[in-house]
Amino acid sequence: PEPAMRWLVAIAVPWLLGCEAKMKTGTITIGGVKEDSRWKYLSKFGYDIGKGTYAVRLKAIRPLLAEEKEVMLDIYLDEKWEKIDTNGPACDKVEFRNTKHPVKLPLNAEWSHWINGTLSQKVRPHVWYFGLSDCGGEHLPTSTRIKYEFLALQESESHFSVEMDSVLIMHFIEVVVLILFSIYFTRQCHRFT
Repeated sequence: PEPAMRWLVAIAVPWLLGCEAKMKTGTITIGGVKEDSRWKYLSKFGYDIGKGTYAVRLKAIRPLLAEEKEVMLDIYLDEKWEKIDTNGPACDKVEFRNTKHPVKLPLNAEWSHWINGTLSQKVRPHVWYFGLSDCGGEHLPTSTRIKYEFLALQESESHFSVEMDSVLIMHFIEVVVLILFSIYFTRQCHRFT
């Protein structure tokens, strides 16, 4: 039973440690002449009471830009997000944003600088929504494929959104039950050998 337990711990511990961190990555297509291509949803994150942080970076991957262009990272509080008409004009959504950050898209498919910020919750937890817009000033001349990386942290430095609190407890219980069953099963197997 002791070698089996070591094997189980050797597999379970790295898996559990890996559960603590996550980063959302993805691609969107934004810009060009179509009005509905000027705003795209990136992600959302539920922050608990306190001061949470976020970081976003972008890179244009196709077509390669001939000159640096600027897009806006738009951030919306859940209370304003509910007022957004998802079927309305894309650039009307920017009226409801709580804050914005300009992001310069560098040339040659290089990553932009990290855009870092904090969001504070004093009364209750809130879900914040993140989008990217190409609604002001110089527009991207053609539809541009942009890769993004999004990282969010609670004040406690947890990567888990506030709505995941009860899910974490359930996953922990599942892992404990799996470990106990594996130990029991391993002992039963040794009885037959």
